[in-house]
Amino acid sequence: RNIFYRGRGVFGHETSAPSYISSETFATALLERIGLETLIEKLTEIRLEKFVTRIIGLYEVQEEDSNRFVTIPAEETFQYKDYREKGGIRVLAEKAKTLSHDTELGATATDLLNLSNNADFIALVEEYDDLLKDFRVGEAELETCVERMKEGLDVYINQISEKISTNDLTLEASGGGGSALSELEKQQLNYFKKRLVSLKTGTFGEGTERAISSGKLKPTLLEIAQVFDRASMTYQEIEGAYKDVAAAYATGMMSQKIGLVVTALNQQIHYLKANAKTGKKTILNQLPDRLLTIGDLAEEPYQPGINEVIQTLPAEERQIYKDWQTYQQAFTNIVQAIAEQLQSQGKLFDNGVELTQPVSEVNLEILRQSVISSFKQLPPEECRLIDQSVLAQLPPLDQQTYRGWRIYQQIILEVARDVALKLQEEERLFDSKTRAELRDSLVELDDSHLYQSVKYSLNLMSNEERQLRINAAARKLLTDQRQIYRNFQTYEQIQDLLAGVPASVKQSLAILARRAQVKVERAKDQLDQFNIEVSKWFDRSMSRASGVYKRNAKGVAIIIGFLIALVSNADTFHVVARLSGDDDLRQIITTRVSGITQNAKSEELYSRQQLRELKQNTDAVLQEISLPLRWTPENLSQQFNCRSAANPTPNVASGTTLRTPWRAFYATCLNEDAPERFDLIRISRIAFRPENIIDAGRMFLGWLVTGLAIAMGAPFWFDLMSKIMNVRNTGSKPAPATDKEPTKNTAV
Repeated sequence: RNIFYRGRGVFGHETSAPSYISSETFATALLERIGLETLIEKLTEIRLEKFVTRIIGLYEVQEEDSNRFVTIPAEETFQYKDYREKGGIRVLAEKAKTLSHDTELGATATDLLNLSNNADFIALVEEYDDLLKDFRVGEAELETCVERMKEGLDVYINQISEKISTNDLTLEASGGGGSALSELEKQQLNYFKKRLVSLKTGTFGEGTERAISSGKLKPTLLEIAQVFDRASMTYQEIEGAYKDVAAAYATGMMSQKIGLVVTALNQQIHYLKANAKTGKKTILNQLPDRLLTIGDLAEEPYQPGINEVIQTLPAEERQIYKDWQTYQQAFTNIVQAIAEQLQSQGKLFDNGVELTQPVSEVNLEILRQSVISSFKQLPPEECRLIDQSVLAQLPPLDQQTYRGWRIYQQIILEVARDVALKLQEEERLFDSKTRAELRDSLVELDDSHLYQSVKYSLNLMSNEERQLRINAAARKLLTDQRQIYRNFQTYEQIQDLLAGVPASVKQSLAILARRAQVKVERAKDQLDQFNIEVSKWFDRSMSRASGVYKRNAKGVAIIIGFLIALVSNADTFHVVARLSGDDDLRQIITTRVSGITQNAKSEELYSRQQLRELKQNTDAVLQEISLPLRWTPENLSQQFNCRSAANPTPNVASGTTLRTPWRAFYATCLNEDAPERFDLIRISRIAFRPENIIDAGRMFLGWLVTGLAIAMGAPFWFDLMSKIMNVRNTGSKPAPATDKEPTKNTAV
């Protein structure tokens, strides 16, 4: 931690330097963490669905038990649809019909050009739907699906050709003199067939590369990186594919966000009331003494106080409250419109009692609960009629909000409640806020808190356990509702992935994606190249981080070295002066060390007993020799140029010394009779005496030089000394075995 900048270390608020990991491992882990593979799969799935719709048009799927049925809307349904919803085949069929110039179509032309009732076209739609399903569950690759789609279109075109030929052959076999098809029918059907061939070639090409590249089924790296930017076209493409589900997700998120604002609001109200002057009336007195709830935000009497407190909150929370007010206004209009429809039919109930008072006079929360409970009592067909009637009364923006609210209330929360009850029975339902087990009635929880608690509890389970409980609850839904719930899960997963990526990483990924896009030549290499670019980015980042770490580590090493020098009183100038000026000390050290090294065995490895003897001999020498280190009276006397205190005067009569070393040192350098112990305060007084200032400065510089020497590290000094002399005292280091030249007698 940086001692010069409080609260901030050399690596920000982290307590240690980064550990080294393989760049490839980092790149793989990062791409998995941000869910890049999932985003690619979802984006490809969306585009493949659009690709199929451009060919065959809109259709509906119904599931009953394990059976799946495909139905095509009636021809009249497509009258006001655009070409993307009609599909290329239907557009061509309509153009072929126009060749009749209001003349009634023949039987064969009617059969082939009215696609909603044509068995061959229905079979093609079923095949395409099966391929989409296989791709969603991972049973077929994109290339395989596109190839089989092309083959299916080939079969459909051949079936049209066979029917045309069959009519001609039938007439020839019967000996008729003319064609079974009128010239107009022939012209229509041949036009339809030729245009279908052109559609196939233009869509798929000779192989399937054109469908994948021109149809942009496989997103580019740049598009993948743009998914993280909510303003990009790629993100809007995903948003558009999940329009109603996105509105339902926004409803849930709004409830969650406003819940956080209410918590902050209650804390701020408590603080303001606690610091208000006693007896002084303020606008806060209009607020209730209890904690506010989300429902209280819409109560008219509380509005002045709430608005005043909201202004004291941070900008982000003020914006959330403003967005909630806009949403609440639309929500109020929606609930009241539904309530009026139900009330007009005598089907609006509150706890089993019919509500007859005007809808505008009923509390909004009570009205919401009444609408939800009343809807549950109605059959699906009546609910659909009410939906249509309400949607017709609302502006476009409120219509989307209404669809999102209905999905969230009737599908998402219903599944969440069923899962919550099951988890509570198993004692595996935990509060998302306190992480404690929820044992009380779930009725007391608001919708957002309930959903977040279920989500938190499910995330504690394995994928298999989690999916089993969700599937069990989803079985109670209708077929189309189950599909909506699956879409909601997908959209929520995408949003969770995007929310987990920091802004700086998003920017870096966009740059890396552009760089990788330039380098790739084939579509299948894109993700691999992106992985390589991320690896290089990590290596460059780690190189910079290593430089910062080494630079800061060097500073820390200097500080540690200085502290060691200070604690051991290792003054470089004093050590050099003693060793260079005291011949006796230098000779003793040389003799003793030589004796130890000569007595030691030359083998590289020693036993424990030998190492213990070597250590004992070394310690004995160090005790015998008065080294110019440590805080001893002798060293301090020499460093401050005082008279030596190491040899106190003996008292011949008693056989004892008059003064011990420390007392002699203090008497000599400070002219005081002090106790026999190390006293930092007295030594500081000696150092700051005018005649000792220069000596004290030299000591400080000596410690600093010693600290720098220690900071350089043993390898540095060993390499430096090796260039000057043979430090090993056992000859040069032998060369590695691989460096030795082969002997002449080597066998071949």
